[in-house]
Amino acid sequence: MWHQKRNLSGALCDIWSEVLEVEQMGCIDHFFELGGHSLKGMVLISKVQAKLNKHVPLKLLFKNQPYGQWQPIWTTQILRW
Repeated sequence: MWHQKRNLSGALCDIWSEVLEVEQMGCIDHFFELGGHSLKGMVLISKVQAKLNKHVPLKLLFKNQPYGQWQPIWTTQILRW
């Protein structure tokens, strides 16, 4: 399970970086402060769903915006689904 969470965490970070066009993500990085908006949010959700083959509700992005809060919650939610 630990390896699965670690791999998922890396995949999520890669997707965030790709969508927001940044090289590195930090725990305090905020989706909207890095240039994210509703369309990029949809792109992010779409890429996560395509890469991980899991349904992810858009509301999770808006509830947990800083990456440090977002990533562990999403990792847990995605592994549960």
